[in-house]
Amino acid sequence: MLHFHVSRQIWRRSFTFRPPPLEDEMELNCFNPKPYAGLDPRMLPKTESLKDTLERLLPCWYDQIAPALKENKRVLLVGHGSSVRALIKFLEDMPDDEFINLEVPQAIPLVYKLDDDLRPLKHYYLGTQEELDAGLAKVAARGKAKL
Repeated sequence: MLHFHVSRQIWRRSFTFRPPPLEDEMELNCFNPKPYAGLDPRMLPKTESLKDTLERLLPCWYDQIAPALKENKRVLLVGHGSSVRALIKFLEDMPDDEFINLEVPQAIPLVYKLDDDLRPLKHYYLGTQEELDAGLAKVAARGKAKL
């Protein structure tokens, strides 16, 4: 079981590693028809690394988010932990060996202050230390195998 836990952590935390693809019968259960209605099923990946997630995110960054920030608009991004981690890696130009240990607390707003070139000046969470610890504990619990 240790192998499963280590593999799962690599799948969840590695930037480039893709977990095994979904099998067709699993895919039918995972891709509920309502949220994916109208999408070409070929557009839904059966596996994805965080690098793939970032590559899907970057066009939105360059086409919508960055221009709004350049106009001094405040931008609120709401996303899954994986997409948030991928965006942090991009903004911080974080090496892979640091990224694998990056933990983002669940459901705690993260504020970034950026310079004119959209490079981070500082960042902070909008929460108490107790809230941050609880959010990190939720993330850590998700990484543990349920046997």
